Amino acid sequence: MVFGDCTIDGFKEIYLEDELSLQLGLLKKDMPDSYLFPAITDVIANKIKSNDDSNSMDILEELVEDGALESLAMCGMIFLVMMAPQLF
Repeated sequence: MVFGDCTIDGFKEIYLEDELSLQLGLLKKDMPDSYLFPAITDVIANKIKSNDDSNSMDILEELVEDGALESLAMCGMIFLVMMAPQLF
């Protein structure tokens, strides 16, 4: 509530914000761990925090180990086939 806004709309806004925050927290708690790329987000977050140039190779190595680059290459090929079928 900004500047002492004590109207019904202000209370509704606070109530809805709290309710949505509670629901989001419960959803995050009930959500299972990622099974597609379980370690990539943690590795990338740690590498970005350290902000080192040598870490870019480490990130690429992690992506290769987890198979993410293969998935991206397959998605790229599917995109090309869909957008430019005359090339194939």
